[in-house]
Amino acid sequence: MKQYEEKYKEIFRYLSLGISRNEISKLLKTSRKTIRKVENAAESLRLTWNDASSMTSEEFSDKLFPKSNDDNDNLQPKPDREMMYLELQRPGVNKMVLWQEYSKEVRATGKIPLQYSQFCNYFNQYIERNKATMHFEHKVAERIEVDWVGTAVSIVDELTGEVSKGYLFVATLPYSQYTYVELMSDMNVSAK
Repeated sequence: MKQYEEKYKEIFRYLSLGISRNEISKLLKTSRKTIRKVENAAESLRLTWNDASSMTSEEFSDKLFPKSNDDNDNLQPKPDREMMYLELQRPGVNKMVLWQEYSKEVRATGKIPLQYSQFCNYFNQYIERNKATMHFEHKVAERIEVDWVGTAVSIVDELTGEVSKGYLFVATLPYSQYTYVELMSDMNVSAK
């Protein structure tokens, strides 16, 4: 059904113009069964094109074929996306860790957790809807951005087996996005 949701409003527009199901089927590469389904649903709701024209495709689709989320939410509770976003800011936390915690909690209640891909899609929808982006103009050779990445990594000497800590230094030229990365023994690096 998801593959047709985008076309439902367009199908209804053509129907309201009096175009035959066969023509609509050819124009939109959609089955006549789907066209009939849209036509019947719109008729049962007594929808007119004037009503539908002000709706988005998603709103129109939901109006024709409402999703009953109540049963699904009871079986598969959704994670708290705002909490997920905040948790992902912490070091060492990623989506897989959050999904494993969520799955464990949901299974403990006797319900079915979302699969990992569904979990990620659900979270990504939240990010897309709430993201704030800003475009920065960068001039060539005007600035360099530098930072230390994450926590220390363990380095094992292959010959002696000695374990030591290493830190990743990253420098990026914003205009070209050219990036330089070097593993350092400590964070006390002075300019040469």
